[in-house]
Amino acid sequence: MDKVNKMPIKHILGYGTAALGYNFVFMLTSTYVNIFFTNVLGISLAAVGIIMLVARIWDGVNDPIMGSLVDKTNTPRGKYRPYLLWGMLPLAITTILLFYSPSLGETGNIIYGAIIYILWGMSYTFANIPYMSMQSTLSFDPDERTKIITLKNIFTVFGIILCSMIVPGIAITKNGVHSEGFFVSGIIGALLVIVCMGITYKSTEKYKFIESKKQDKITIKERVSAVVDNKALILLALSLLILSIQQALIGASNYFFVDVLKRGDVVMIYTLTGSFAMIISMVFMPIVMKLEKKTIMGVGMIIYAVASIVFYIIPDNNIAGFIIFNIIRGIGSGFSMIIIWSMIADSVDYATLKTGKQQGGIVFSTSTFMQKAAGGIGGALINFMLAIIGFVPNAQSQTASAGNGVKLLISIVPAILALIVAILIILKYPLTKAKMKDIQKKLGRA
Repeated sequence: MDKVNKMPIKHILGYGTAALGYNFVFMLTSTYVNIFFTNVLGISLAAVGIIMLVARIWDGVNDPIMGSLVDKTNTPRGKYRPYLLWGMLPLAITTILLFYSPSLGETGNIIYGAIIYILWGMSYTFANIPYMSMQSTLSFDPDERTKIITLKNIFTVFGIILCSMIVPGIAITKNGVHSEGFFVSGIIGALLVIVCMGITYKSTEKYKFIESKKQDKITIKERVSAVVDNKALILLALSLLILSIQQALIGASNYFFVDVLKRGDVVMIYTLTGSFAMIISMVFMPIVMKLEKKTIMGVGMIIYAVASIVFYIIPDNNIAGFIIFNIIRGIGSGFSMIIIWSMIADSVDYATLKTGKQQGGIVFSTSTFMQKAAGGIGGALINFMLAIIGFVPNAQSQTASAGNGVKLLISIVPAILALIVAILIILKYPLTKAKMKDIQKKLGRA
């Protein structure tokens, strides 16, 4: 099969289905585990911050090992596909356990939460890195690759929207948070993981012979070179790190509405409309794809930054204003998060040209590590900053300075991070459309 040809839509949709399950549980964990740990398990803000940092330090070891393992894998079922089959149950089980409240006392809950959170991160790595690596092999044409990733992101958004509808509806109300609702959310996430990963495993069977083609042995030096000599990847990984810290900080929105404004009933409509905003981004992607990818990403971040600054200025009693400008920044974020994974796939081709060998596993493990590391850093920052400003979870009321501090964390700080990414990508990113055509030609794919 000549993979420069267009991939049938049914195969693209089959590949994309797993993204729904992955992103439901990723959204569930990245957005709600913090408030679950503090408000349900009763773990202190400082302890939660330490748990997240330790987990991310372990990821620094675990993710590159997983990427190297994937690159070395060759089975009759393919290079990447077997991990979908092997990874679905561990991810499903740890998702359920992560949102279970064992009532072990504060120390027991800290130990339990730390162990399960780390195991969940390992399970997600095992299941997701091969899936993300697969997308760089489904097509070598940059525009077709963007189409595949864009359609995959439809399932990503559906997963996020589904999580935004279900979790706040059953776990967060005007009266606070509910442990049973979080546990049910974990079960729903586990079922989605199994079903969606199973569909993708079956739907990609046609491509297994392409994945499992024999490769020359890749040396440690070549693996290092695929990362450190890849300017595009370094910039994208750094951008992903910053963007993921940004998204982790936005997770403090739960505290803003539940503990500061005492409007837990707003969380569902707030997160749901923000998620729907990404669909608007997808609708316009065929039009904006006429631009350079770095331009799309940079402009998306500028839109996000401006909307976030306005968000901070809005009075606390203007709920409609918060929702409207969260939608606007969701559109900007949507453009950036859709295009960045297509750009990372392009950086795989650049690494292939430099080393002469396909190294999607190590490239995507670098990217996913940055994403997860940022989640830990962002989560730790949230907890440490909330402690510093005097925020107290589950308190009857918050001080004015604590309330303003939470608002800063979910508006001005993310705006600054967005502008940093925009400047980095617009000014420094090296892979233009013309450059990618030249790379494909040199690789004999044009």
